[in-house]
Amino acid sequence: MEEVRVLRGPERRRATPFFVVRERRSGFERRSRRRSRLAAELDTTLVYLRDHPATLAVLLILGNMLSLADLAFTQVSLSLGAAEANPLMRHVLAAHPAYAAVLKIGVVMALSLVIWRFRRRRRIVGLAVYLVAFYCLVVAYELVGVGRLL
Repeated sequence: MEEVRVLRGPERRRATPFFVVRERRSGFERRSRRRSRLAAELDTTLVYLRDHPATLAVLLILGNMLSLADLAFTQVSLSLGAAEANPLMRHVLAAHPAYAAVLKIGVVMALSLVIWRFRRRRRIVGLAVYLVAFYCLVVAYELVGVGRLL
């Protein structure tokens, strides 16, 4: 007759866990240390935007308005003889300027909706800040370009 052995202790444990509970952290950890003052200020800003959805909504609206300003200054630059630097938009503008407007408005609006939907995540709120900063730089660049063309 064969002996049946009952496992106890560490021998009984599985090599791989059967059920793993994932953490639901959103990236906003109070315990984490930031290395620089700039990173600490950015973190403070992101926490403020997370806790004040109306301010985040205004930031997203500002991003959409800057996108429209980018589109308007691009049209002015093109009418003054400049060339579009973005190869995708160059192709769409060659087809029809209205298609470019619909594409630009649609992409930025979709990105704004994604940011709004996942606004409790630190990286997503950071994306909203970078979106507005990016469009501020683009509009400033186009203002300088239009000024030089005039």
